[in-house]
Amino acid sequence: MDLTPSLTQLYGEAAGNRRDALVTRLVNDTVETLAPVHQSVSWGDRLLTLDKSAGFKEEPAIAQAFDQIRGSHQYDQYNAPDSIAWRLNTLVWAGRCGLWTGGDFVECGTFKGDMAWVVLNAIGAKRIPRLWLFDRFEGFRRTIQASRIFPRTLAPLILPTGSTVRPAFMNPSGGRFASSPTSPWFPPRGA
Repeated sequence: MDLTPSLTQLYGEAAGNRRDALVTRLVNDTVETLAPVHQSVSWGDRLLTLDKSAGFKEEPAIAQAFDQIRGSHQYDQYNAPDSIAWRLNTLVWAGRCGLWTGGDFVECGTFKGDMAWVVLNAIGAKRIPRLWLFDRFEGFRRTIQASRIFPRTLAPLILPTGSTVRPAFMNPSGGRFASSPTSPWFPPRGA
């Protein structure tokens, strides 16, 4: 059942408004309406949890790092209050598990470095030997596929053709990584 006609009546919007904007508003308003009748509500990254523990949001290191990246990027059309908090919690958990195996930390598809920043600060920079951050910033060349190079792979994954770093990324947020004892390493073009 398409509720679009009801949405324009509900919000008093002009008929020319985009359907996706009305749906976004309805979803956010619905979550806000649910909050008073639940012990806890977490909404972000298209994930809604009701009456579930989200104690990680109260952990000081995670909360502080998340607050520092909050608002640097809108991850979905809902721009919900918890944004990517659950995804970050999972990354921090994986990073903590990874400490048991030893070795460096690598993030591919770094973009702005928000996720690496949260992991680095939540785990503790002194505990991570080296942090490698990779991003092409220009997508992948679709002519190279993993199935041609590695015939036993199950899916035709697209491989990068090299790593590049925009100069602005090397010093994000006014030097976000500069004060860290674990300085991230950015591969040079063509590395």
